Amino acid sequence: MPMSTLLPRLLILLCVIAAGAVAWLYLSPAGVPLPEPEPAPVELPPADLVPDIRFPVPEPVPEPEPEADAEPAEPLPPLAESDEPVEAALAAVLGLEAVARWLVPQDFIRRVVIVIDDLPGMRATRPELRPMPPTPNTFRVTGDEEDRRLDPQNYGRYTPLVRLIEATDVRRVVAVYLRFYPLFQEAWEEIAPPGAYFNDRLVEVIDHLLETPELAVPPALVQPRVYFEYADPELEGRSAGQKLLMRMGPDHTRAIKRQLRVLRSAVIGQPG
Repeated sequence: MPMSTLLPRLLILLCVIAAGAVAWLYLSPAGVPLPEPEPAPVELPPADLVPDIRFPVPEPVPEPEPEADAEPAEPLPPLAESDEPVEAALAAVLGLEAVARWLVPQDFIRRVVIVIDDLPGMRATRPELRPMPPTPNTFRVTGDEEDRRLDPQNYGRYTPLVRLIEATDVRRVVAVYLRFYPLFQEAWEEIAPPGAYFNDRLVEVIDHLLETPELAVPPALVQPRVYFEYADPELEGRSAGQKLLMRMGPDHTRAIKRQLRVLRSAVIGQPG
């Protein structure tokens, strides 16, 4: 588990595009376009084996009747041509500066879907598939070989991102998500089992991240090989997404969880 550069900004994807936020364990250049997936023949399972949808996306709020001379609403673009309209929609919510700083716009919807699906696993998403650039500054540890710990100064690396997440109107971001949901579902169907529903996976991943421990004391580390690992086997056995949240520090972890709860309520149409 490399700890030199994390991507807690993926959490912004769980909070910022309602598909929203986390996972990045290696430095790499950002902005590498994703290859177009090769269509593969898919055998549909029997109807009784197709999973039920647990969390259908809520119906978008109806827009007022357009005036007679108003232009009709733009139809959804094809998935392969969605980067520009998605970027524009997010910029309207987050601001141009935030989008330019925190997001990699190429193949954005596919990147978000891949990263969210990877968060509960033990390995982080490959760098070339991540929708956000790497975290700045160098990872730090304190102490000696007898008692080596995560340096709390690392927490400050994530403060600008967490402040942006706290200031984000998650429900406005969810409105963007709902508008483009058919494209998220299309990207999900490229990698998921037949019949799988992306919003179900999103809620499942949010629930998993909400179970992340909030470490009051900087955790002890060991270095059995090149990279640092948690000395506590229970912590080391956590998923890539939970480890990343833990490394952000307890205050940041709590702040992210607050927004994740709002996000969860919004993407299933519950008040809160």
